[in-house]
Amino acid sequence: MTDRSKDQAGWNAEAWGEPLVALSQRHAALVVGYGSDLRRDDGAGRWVAEAIGSIGMYGVRTLAVHQLTPELAAQLAEVHTAIFVDAQRGGSGVLVHPLHDVGPLRMNHTSSPEWLLELSESVYGHRPQAWIVSVPAHELALGEGLSAHTQRACYAAIQEVQRLIHAAWA
Repeated sequence: MTDRSKDQAGWNAEAWGEPLVALSQRHAALVVGYGSDLRRDDGAGRWVAEAIGSIGMYGVRTLAVHQLTPELAAQLAEVHTAIFVDAQRGGSGVLVHPLHDVGPLRMNHTSSPEWLLELSESVYGHRPQAWIVSVPAHELALGEGLSAHTQRACYAAIQEVQRLIHAAWA
């Protein structure tokens, strides 16, 4: 976790210990936070993934990435549950939606969570159950750090991610 994220999140990874490695695919989850840390609130997904990673939840791997790339499909094929976290312009609260099959793969210039899930199934023969957690974003100008409103929403998003993981393992 970067020092900047640790300061913003108020999480201390050293206090929680190192993340544990999942023993089986059934109890493996991947949290992928994505967005640009250079566009203020657009980095909310990454911030949430880094905070979840610092907690060290058993069987949970986290990735904080600038954008979704096809290479992520291999990691999705290794888990039972995938949770994508991204900033969404406007809004007042965190939204959670399941991700469903979108049909045949179509090549384009951008990757979406749905597209990556289809790619994982097509190439590796496995599609994890998946959700997207959307965090409201209001300040998207160039700059670093989250607005106070989005930072509060990130704490709610962390709780939603934890709830989804626990429900998937029940």
